[in-house]
Formats: sequence, structure tokens, C-alpha cells
Amino acid sequence: TVLNKKKQSLMQKIFKQELRFPGFEGEWKKVYMDKIINESRKGKKSTVSEEGNTLLTTEFLDKRVAIPTYVLEENNVCPSDILILWDGSQAGKTYTNACGVLGSTFTKIVLKNNISPLFVHYYLLMKKKEIQTVWRTGSGIPHVSATFFKDFKISIPQSTLEQERIGKFFSLLDRLIELQEQKVALLKQQKQGLLQQMMI
Repeated sequence: TVLNKKKQSLMQKIFKQELRFPGFEGEWKKVYMDKIINESRKGKKSTVSEEGNTLLTTEFLDKRVAIPTYVLEENNVCPSDILILWDGSQAGKTYTNACGVLGSTFTKIVLKNNISPLFVHYYLLMKKKEIQTVWRTGSGIPHVSATFFKDFKISIPQSTLEQERIGKFFSLLDRLIELQEQKVALLKQQKQGLLQQMMI
């Protein structure tokens, strides 16, 4: 969609510091990922049950399934955590703002206090192609390289406020895109209904 293209263009400009919000200046710092991470944890296999807590899978997070898979394990992901899909054809994709049980194909990272999870999530999303090209290994099922956190560099504003401002901006943009997609889907449904009525 037009909004999606606009978002991609703005991500490039903002993360390359060609475009900045008013009131912010100064150089961004380049740091290795492991310098901004407090904790990282790989998902384990869970016990599926009739009810319980929601298992975080790509199908659920990408809204491809309406009914989640329930598991017996305790919730171990909160909305401020970043999830990186570690294994599979889409390895390298990131998610945030989720709550539930970490799926076995994910690695969860908890960032240090002065780092905005939304900023890092969108930065990694902007770098998705590079991550999937350079930082994936494995001939069978691809997975993110074990040295990714140690070797991958991220450019980050010194000001936490600027990080948060950028993260919230893209989060709002995503919400707009979602609403637009829902509207289009509804119109398609209505059109289908009208066409069927005309055929009767």
C-alpha cells in the first residue's frame, strides 16, 4: 500500500539520520547489540493443552490464526521484550508488544533501561533484509548466526527521549496501516455481497 511504501521510505531516512524530529541533535552512537542487552533467552518446546497461556508463534503474531495455541507453561514474555525469529524461512524478523509464552523458534531479548524497545524493534525491522542475507546460517533450516548479538552494530540516539519518539511514531504509523487494511478488507467483503445479490 501507499502507506507501507511511505513507512519504508521514512524508516530509511530517519535511521540514516537524514530526517530528525525538531529539538534533537548530536551524533548517534554505534554500538554492538550485546552492549544494549540485559538478557537473552531462546524459546523451548512447550506442552500444548486445551487451555492455559498463549504460545507465541509466527502464525499468531502475524495474525494468520484467530485462535491461539494454549500451553501449560507460565508466561515469560512481556510487551517490552523484543522477539527475534531465530529459526525458519523468515529467521531475522522481529516482533514486540506481545505477551505470552516464548515459542521454540524465537529468542527473546530484554534491553537495558535507557534503551527504547520500540526503537530497536523498528531499527532491526529496517535492517531485516541485511540480517537475513548476512546473519543467517544453516543449509537446511536457516537460523540467525550465534554471533549476531556480539557482531551486529546498531546506531542509536544518545537521548532516550529521541529513541522513544521515533519508536512511537512508527508504532502509530503501523496502527494506521492496520486500520487501512481492515477498511479495505471490509469494502471487499461488502462488494462481494453486493455482487452476489446482483447475480440472484
